[in-house]
Amino acid sequence: MEGLQHQQCSILERQLVQTLLAEVWPRLSWSAQSNKVLVIGCATGETMCLDLLPRLPHDVFIVAGDGRPEMVAECVARFPFPNVGFITVNFGAPDIQATEAWNLVPYTKIFSFFYLQSIRDQNQLMHNIYKLLDRGGEAFIVMPIYTAVESLYQALSRAGYWTLYVQDFRHFVTPYQLLDDPADVLRGFLVDAGLQIINVECREVNFNSQDINVIREGVRATNLFHSRLPPEFQSGYWEDCIAEVRTSGKLISFPPHDLMYYYRYNALIAHVMKP
Repeated sequence: MEGLQHQQCSILERQLVQTLLAEVWPRLSWSAQSNKVLVIGCATGETMCLDLLPRLPHDVFIVAGDGRPEMVAECVARFPFPNVGFITVNFGAPDIQATEAWNLVPYTKIFSFFYLQSIRDQNQLMHNIYKLLDRGGEAFIVMPIYTAVESLYQALSRAGYWTLYVQDFRHFVTPYQLLDDPADVLRGFLVDAGLQIINVECREVNFNSQDINVIREGVRATNLFHSRLPPEFQSGYWEDCIAEVRTSGKLISFPPHDLMYYYRYNALIAHVMKP
């Protein structure tokens, strides 16, 4: 159930991705021979097709992969572009050469936004990225670390009516959760895989909006157990999630004085090259 926590794109995610792409784009090199780009974790496709695709060279072919067949099917229906192909792949697999992602190797670039943090074997994952890249190719990865997640799901798992749905949350929370120096741990995985580090950092992200519903959608988009909830329980569950995020300090609101809501989290950001 890799990538379970990401259910849909949100304004919070796209705002961060747009900012980071603007930062990294001048530093990317296009010297690798391949003209194929791999996107790991296409989700519902908005970030890839609306934010990444317009920046890419016109002769690039995108292979967009996700571990969830329902996400891939949605992307195929919504974005029937001739220069984009969609595949279903477990990118943490120990035999990446046996997956569809291997059919078009090597890739000049690999991008991944808000997806890879849920894959348990990060060491295997980074080795797979190394194998998929062309020499001189680069990977740019964004992995959110929701520091409120542990307390959120602990609190909900203690509530009798949610226990059935969230009791195994520790199997899906990012392995970087609660580490003292997650960037250093990620750096170790990347170096062990043979990748050359251009930049690795853990950045605090602050998002603000006057619309509480935008914040709600951000929490909902990163929720671990959306697909398990019967429709009649979803509204109450989201409200409990928001209440817990408020309590943890990740959501700060100051209405009616400035009518602004603030949401903050940490994100791991990595830019690497295959030498």
